[in-house]
Amino acid sequence: CRFSFTEAVRAHSEEVIFHAHQRWHQDKAVREESRKKAAAWKRRTLQRRARELRRQEKEKKEEEERREQERVRQRQLEELAAAAAKRMAEASDGKGMASLKLKRGIMRVKQMNNLGKVCKAVHEERVSQKQFGLQIRFEALPEDEQQLLRKVFSTYDLDGSQMLEKDELRNALMEVGLKGLNPTERRMLSALCKEK
Repeated sequence: CRFSFTEAVRAHSEEVIFHAHQRWHQDKAVREESRKKAAAWKRRTLQRRARELRRQEKEKKEEEERREQERVRQRQLEELAAAAAKRMAEASDGKGMASLKLKRGIMRVKQMNNLGKVCKAVHEERVSQKQFGLQIRFEALPEDEQQLLRKVFSTYDLDGSQMLEKDELRNALMEVGLKGLNPTERRMLSALCKEK
């Protein structure tokens, strides 16, 4: 009877050891899978940050170029206005009458200067109207969809602009599987982009 009890204890011990060993291997597999997922997430995050830094540098460079072009254009307009004023002073007779051609030139410079300001104001008005319309559409959505959109923005809006830029939108669409590789997906993306 003692022999069978010893064998039973030994068998039970071996079974406990076997199950513990099996759980250890399962836990090891889960840990390994978690490490792989964490490494992939870290790699994607680093790539996303690198893309965002490149995009910000590119935007900064473009903004500097645009400002430089604006300074050059403003300088040219000032030089044209000064030259026109000088010619008017030289061409005027004693009563201050200048030639019609010089007056038209000065008026054209002033109109071009004002046209740029008007175009900028119109553009800003259109952007604000579009943002207002989008805000109304967003508020009309059910609460769960609003929460989902907020979550997407918090995940993919890296610069905090409350708008997804081209690269951010591409990352978000690729995450949900919409890559635009076949004609159907391209049509869907085109329809999304054409929407107001």
